[in-house]
Amino acid sequence: MRLCLHDGFPYRYPRIYVDGIEREHAVTNGELCLFQPGESAIGAWISFAALGKRITEWAEAAQAGLRSVDELLDANLFYRPRTRGLATVEVDAILVPDAGAEAKGKLWGRWKGRRLLRLSTAKPTEDAISGRWYYTPDLPEGPPRSLEGLKAALSNGQRVNLERRLAEVGPDNPRVILVLWEQYGQRTALAVQASQKAGEELAVEAITDLAFEDEAILSLRAGPDVVELKEKRVAVFGCGAIGSNLACRLAEAGAGMLRLIDADILRPGNVVRHAASYEPGLPKVRATALEIACSAPWTEVDEIQAAPWGPQRVTELISDVDLVVETTGSTAFAALLSLVAASAEKPMITAALYRGGFVGRVRRQVPDVDTPLPDRTDEQRYPLIPKGEEQFSVETGCSALVNNASPVAVAAVAATCAEVAIDALAERFALGEEVIDIYRALNEAPFDSIGRLRG
Repeated sequence: MRLCLHDGFPYRYPRIYVDGIEREHAVTNGELCLFQPGESAIGAWISFAALGKRITEWAEAAQAGLRSVDELLDANLFYRPRTRGLATVEVDAILVPDAGAEAKGKLWGRWKGRRLLRLSTAKPTEDAISGRWYYTPDLPEGPPRSLEGLKAALSNGQRVNLERRLAEVGPDNPRVILVLWEQYGQRTALAVQASQKAGEELAVEAITDLAFEDEAILSLRAGPDVVELKEKRVAVFGCGAIGSNLACRLAEAGAGMLRLIDADILRPGNVVRHAASYEPGLPKVRATALEIACSAPWTEVDEIQAAPWGPQRVTELISDVDLVVETTGSTAFAALLSLVAASAEKPMITAALYRGGFVGRVRRQVPDVDTPLPDRTDEQRYPLIPKGEEQFSVETGCSALVNNASPVAVAAVAATCAEVAIDALAERFALGEEVIDIYRALNEAPFDSIGRLRG
C-alpha cells in the first residue's frame, strides 16, 4: 500500500494506492476511493491514526458489501487506457428493453473540439463517428477494466457484433461503443472509442468522463419546486435583460410552459445583460427560447414576437396561464396589464430597476390576496422610489434610451422576481406583495441603507 500526502492550501485528501487490487471503489491505477466527494469531515483525515481508521472502515465495508451511496459510479474510471474528454448521452433516448433482456443498436458520436463527445442514436452530421450501444441487465464482475473485460460483459450475440464493429476500424474510420447496465438500482454506462493509426495496433480507450443528460439528471439541480411547477404556465411580457433572465430561472426551476412576448430583436449591446448570448439579429424571444432549451428541456416555450397593447389581445395571451409577469420597463404598459390581469382574475407580477439599477422592485398582484396596483396610494406602506437623475445613454439606431444598470443588478432583480413568481405559483405567499431591494444606498430614507424593504 502506498500513501500520498499533499501539502499546501486548500486541504487535499490523502491518496491511497494498492497495486493489483480489482474491487469496486478502486480504479485501475490502484487508487482507492475512501470518501464521498464533498465530504466535509476533514478532521477524520488530519492525523495518521484517523486515516488508518478510515482505511479499516473501507476494508470492512468492502468485505460486507459497499452501500450504493458509497459506490464509485463513474465506470469510465475503472477502464484502462483512457483518453481525455467528456462524453454525454441521453440514456432515455436509447430504447433499452425491460430488465432481463439484452439489446444493441446503432450509435453515433460527434466530437466538439477535443473535449466533448456527444453520443446519440440519431445521426447528427456527416462527420459523425458511427458505432454501437449494448445493454446488459447486470455485470456481476463489476465494470469492465479492459477490452477483454468489455467483451466478457456482453452476450455471445453482442460480442460477435462488437467484433464486427472493431474489425471495421482503420486509420480514418474510428468507432464509438457504449455499454449500459444496471447497478444498485440505477443505470450506469461505459463509453469508449476504438481507433487505429497507420502501422499501429487497434486502440480502445475509455473517455475520461461520461455524463448523462437526461431530464431526470438535469432536474436534480432544479431545486425543490420541480413537482409544484411542472404543470404551471406563465406569460412573460418583455424578454429583455430582466425578462430573459427571469424566464431562464423559472424554466430551470421547473416551469412547465412559458409564453414569451416581445417584439424586439437582439442587438449587439443587448448581450451584455441578456440571458442569451446568441448572434444579434435573432428575436429576443427566440434567443431566450434557445437558452431555455439548453438548460431546461422540460419547459415548453411559446414564442410571441409582438408588442400587444390592445386589452383584447392581452386578455387572449393570458387566458390559459397561471401567472402573468411584466418586465418591459414601461410604467404605462404595467398599469394596463394590471387592469387586464385583475379583470381576468390572473395573478400578476411586475419587476423593474430604478435609479440606474441602484434599486430593484418586484410588485405582486394576486386576486383576493394583494391590493390592486392602482390602489397602492399609501406611501407608508408602499414607499415611492424617489426620483433622481437617471443615467441614460443613447445607442445609434432606432432604439430606446439605454439605462446603465449593471448586469449584477439585472441578475439580482430577475432572481428576486423569479422567487416571488415561484412563491405565488405555489400559493405560499411567504413573500410580501412588494419587495424592494436597495443595491446602492440613496440619500433619501428609507432607501439610504443597502438591503431589503419588504412590503
